[in-house]
Amino acid sequence: MTNQIQLNEQSKAWLNAVLKETRYCHYFAVCIDGDEMYPVGNWNAPFYSFEEAKEFKDMMQAKHPDREFSRIEGMLHVDGAMKETPNKFWAIWQKKHKQRIASLKAMEA
Repeated sequence: MTNQIQLNEQSKAWLNAVLKETRYCHYFAVCIDGDEMYPVGNWNAPFYSFEEAKEFKDMMQAKHPDREFSRIEGMLHVDGAMKETPNKFWAIWQKKHKQRIASLKAMEA
C-alpha cells in the first residue's frame, strides 16, 4: 500500500477515496518538466504507489541530471485500464489493481 506520509493532504484524500473504488484505478507517473505532457508520464509507466513513482523518478534523475521531473496523479476506468499489454510497467500496475479490486469485492460479499 502507498505510504501517504509523502503525499499532501489533497492527494491523501483523493487516494483514500479512489482506493475504495472497484471501477477506477489510480496511478502515479513521472513526467519531464517542460516537455509534452502525457497522461501516464513520458515513459507510459503507471505506478501503483507514490514510492514506486519516486524510485523511478530518482532513477531517471540520475540518468538525466540536467532535467527536472514532476509527479502525475490520475485514475482510469477499469475497462480501459485492464487491456492486455506487453508493457512491464502496466502489467505490474494491473496486477496490483486486480488484487485490490478482488479484496474489495470479497469484503462486499
